[in-house]
Amino acid sequence: MTVDPGMVVNSTFDVDGGYRAMSAILSSASPDGVFAVNDFAAIGALGAIREHRLEVGRDIAANCSTCHHGDRHRGDAIPELAGMDKTTIVLRVKQFRDGTRPSTIMQQLAKGYTDAQIEAAASYLAAQKR
Repeated sequence: MTVDPGMVVNSTFDVDGGYRAMSAILSSASPDGVFAVNDFAAIGALGAIREHRLEVGRDIAANCSTCHHGDRHRGDAIPELAGMDKTTIVLRVKQFRDGTRPSTIMQQLAKGYTDAQIEAAASYLAAQKR
């Protein structure tokens, strides 16, 4: 990953500092990812993200909709993810990513996601109605 020095914001290591730093970033850019120095700063950053009406889980899950939308009836090969149990989604995506679940496409796609991104997308998808 390449870090753009213009996107680095110095702040305090607390919730308020994370909020202020993320607000500053979002006022001029739309980053693909964010690194917070600790959990407190991350919680503050999430507050700013929500205020900007961004939803991390929804935005990641949008990538899944090309194949896994409710209009397809292909059985288990390409299951609908909306309303599926979160634990099942997380387990399967991690298995794809780690190469322990066979696939033609999903292994490559899943390698691009961190545990946190998988959890966020799974939470969003599980909360959707079928």
